[in-house]
Amino acid sequence: MHAVVVFPVKGAWRFYKSISLPVGCTGSVYGFVRVSQAIWFVISKTLHCITSHHFDDFPTLVCTEGCKVLTPAFSAILDLLGWEHAKEGDKVLGFAAAFDLLGVTSDLCSAPQGVLKIMNKDHVAEPATL
Repeated sequence: MHAVVVFPVKGAWRFYKSISLPVGCTGSVYGFVRVSQAIWFVISKTLHCITSHHFDDFPTLVCTEGCKVLTPAFSAILDLLGWEHAKEGDKVLGFAAAFDLLGVTSDLCSAPQGVLKIMNKDHVAEPATL
């Protein structure tokens, strides 16, 4: 996402192209959320998947059979849109029956029996030193 900031200098307008939205600019958060909403719309319509978004996170639900296909398809759409995203490393999370999102753990292991477990995320404590 790019932003052009314009400001007057000695009676002339100066233009500055930013590679990201300026922090503190009143429209930055609004603009980012609108772009995130647009990405969500494109992904949900093209991939026909159950997905949501929270800023730049897109939690997605899919049946086990679709996991191997949906991950590269999702990434391909983000690539086509020019949206930079992690493709390997700690930020790339695979699909799982239990997952953490925004401080909450959702457990779908018993979903076929009609049970959805939602609980506080377990925080791993630092090991005690003696």
